[in-house]
Amino acid sequence: MQRRLLIWPAAPGGLLASVALAALCAGCATLPGSEVAERRAGVEARILEQGLGDDPAVHAAREELEAALAVEDAPVAIDGLEIRAAGVFEKDEKMTALFRVPVANPLEVSAEREARRAETEVALAKVEEVTLAQHVALCRPSVEYLALEERSRIYESYADRYRALLEWNEELRRAGLLDEVRLSRFELEGRVRLATRDPSGIPSPLALRGTDRVLDVLPVPAPGMALLADELGQISERVLRHQPEIAVRRASSRRFEALARSEASKRVPSVGFVDFGFEPVPFPGDSRSYEVRLGVEVPFGREARAQEKGYQARARAERSGARARSEDYLREAKLALEEINGFRSRSNGWLELSELADATEKVADNWRQKRLTEPTQISSLLESVYSARLAVLDARERAGLAGCAVTEATGVTLSQWN
Repeated sequence: MQRRLLIWPAAPGGLLASVALAALCAGCATLPGSEVAERRAGVEARILEQGLGDDPAVHAAREELEAALAVEDAPVAIDGLEIRAAGVFEKDEKMTALFRVPVANPLEVSAEREARRAETEVALAKVEEVTLAQHVALCRPSVEYLALEERSRIYESYADRYRALLEWNEELRRAGLLDEVRLSRFELEGRVRLATRDPSGIPSPLALRGTDRVLDVLPVPAPGMALLADELGQISERVLRHQPEIAVRRASSRRFEALARSEASKRVPSVGFVDFGFEPVPFPGDSRSYEVRLGVEVPFGREARAQEKGYQARARAERSGARARSEDYLREAKLALEEINGFRSRSNGWLELSELADATEKVADNWRQKRLTEPTQISSLLESVYSARLAVLDARERAGLAGCAVTEATGVTLSQWN
């Protein structure tokens, strides 16, 4: 049986050396750029600052980033060398060795690298997104927890004094100084108020999350509190620059654009491979022959064109999604900032109300201790004190939750706002 020996025209040694050098250098990857390293360092600093270094969700996002970085520079034009041995004739001992170097389309490789780098940007933004989500998930329970603690202190102050009134009421009943109907009504109403207002049975919002870490996010009124910048342009700038979801969508759009360019490059003719052949052991007296062959791919491009259109559409969808979400976040941040600034603009009033409640409580204590009036009159004062303090606390809680909403919408905490 006769085997065919493939022979190609001789090629210059310079070309063969170039092919060999390209094969040896194939697959060399570059390290992540300083920009990526700086961005990653900034994300890690925020993670540590917020105490989320051991958070499972954050850890998972970090691993996704590691995976993206690992393959960022993987696409290369030459990434291997195929070694072949050609056939031998029945009566001829000659044999030809063949080295085939597959060559990727350089335009496709370039576009694929851009897509991989965009994937790294997506992964980085998702680490920020998860970090922000975990921070906000702790922010709201922290506000509720701190408000619950404050509500408990207000209740205990109220309950201690009301119990003293109930004891006084019982003394009056035993002395026969008041009619039984008024005494019974006061007793019943007081017991109902103490039972229904007691916050001790409310579960801790932080306990439900399995953590004892509390963020200091319940605002305290102070004289002349400064207002936060709430112009639409400033809010929009912060949303576009710091909101991780917008960054994810933008990076995803760039990735799809790069993939569309990659598909477009597949419709362009390109070198598919370079073959380099020679005789390892020529017969004595014979000159060694060299052969080289070049393969060119000429695609029809129908599938690539369809894929290109699909990626372009997905890129447009991501850009539109980014605009839509940025508008949503802009509205949410604007409303939350109005709530915060409303609280801050009335800070002097909240302080005056708190001071008036303290003064009224002292009056109630004095009149109760000196028995200057009936328990019902002191009860009315305590009710006013209780309502005033709860009004201040409710305003503080709304402002605290609004602060969490601003951070969620913009990615910027209130301490970094102005």
